[in-house]
Amino acid sequence: MDTIFLDPVVAFLKHNKINCPLTQEVTFLLDQGPMTIRSNAKDLSDHAMQTFYYYPSQKRYTKTAETLEINVYCIGNKAGHNGIYPDPRWGKIFFLLNRNLKFNQHSSRSFLYARGNGLEVLWRPYDILVSFHSDRRNSIHILVAESSTKNPLSVKKKLRLKGVKVFPPNLPDIIDLIKLLYIHQHQFFCIHGAAVGLKDIGIILTGPSGAGKSTTALALVRDGFDLLSDELTLIETDTQKEIRIRGLLISPMLVGNAVKELKDLELSLDTKNNYQKTPLILPRTIVQTSLNRWCRPEIILFLEKAARQTTTHKLIPIESLDAFTRLMAQNLDLTTSFREEKRIDAIITLTESCTSYRLKLGHTLDKISELIHTCISQKTK
Repeated sequence: MDTIFLDPVVAFLKHNKINCPLTQEVTFLLDQGPMTIRSNAKDLSDHAMQTFYYYPSQKRYTKTAETLEINVYCIGNKAGHNGIYPDPRWGKIFFLLNRNLKFNQHSSRSFLYARGNGLEVLWRPYDILVSFHSDRRNSIHILVAESSTKNPLSVKKKLRLKGVKVFPPNLPDIIDLIKLLYIHQHQFFCIHGAAVGLKDIGIILTGPSGAGKSTTALALVRDGFDLLSDELTLIETDTQKEIRIRGLLISPMLVGNAVKELKDLELSLDTKNNYQKTPLILPRTIVQTSLNRWCRPEIILFLEKAARQTTTHKLIPIESLDAFTRLMAQNLDLTTSFREEKRIDAIITLTESCTSYRLKLGHTLDKISELIHTCISQKTK
């Protein structure tokens, strides 16, 4: 048998004689079908239950053709202090990853990505390895190891959502990876930003970390908008180049003082040097209408950090070319270079179909909803 294209996760476990039975299992009924996470770590299953809180879940689920099965092997330091290190003697794909030979290869957000002969691999030196087959989009293997060797790619770019550290791996880090793999397997494009809906109209809120995306989105939800996403906005185009957005609905994370209810949202504005993010668990009744829902995008808001010295919000219209450049920088695609043309087309279509603004936030939540309603009225005239 040709060993070049063996599944590298299976090859790694076999070569290192690591027995890792996956005794923990939970299935979430997501918008695109069931997703089952199997692992040997109860903490990971518990964290997944918290993350995908808004979606129906089952401890055991009969697998169907539509089920995306994600197998996570947490091996700790069983592979030694070097972690997951390439060895061409077993699974030559590692050699190709390191030497950039026959496979297409791309370095993105601290991962190396390679594909060839239907096999796709993501490797984050030296603690995470992911493998799946392009023609079988219902099974993913993730290997997680402890490593004392720092990732050389993490100096420039990091795979992180909501401030999660890259090294060493932790539970939120693995869950973030699972989110992005779910999005990749269903062939969506993803923007790092929140999204809200009003009837069939979608509004995207994006910007740098800490700009106020989650707080602004929740202020709009409090005033009657629907929360599509706190962090990951999915983009889809059809054959007629019609574009629509939806979200992967995760509990919102807020900087500053912990908030337990929407009515107390203003408390989060006073950080007092507390920049730790804590979740705001919304009642399922509030988000129920947002599950499995697509909206037509009409407005894109590029948020800028609130200025403490002012309570006035300021909207500044920007051209579609500027909006395109800004959105491209907010891409969260682990395989960017191999879908570049389609991704560019999707972002062009999105920015050309929307009215875009810079939104300079004041240090208040007052009149945000009124401002967005005005934008919608101008757009739909």
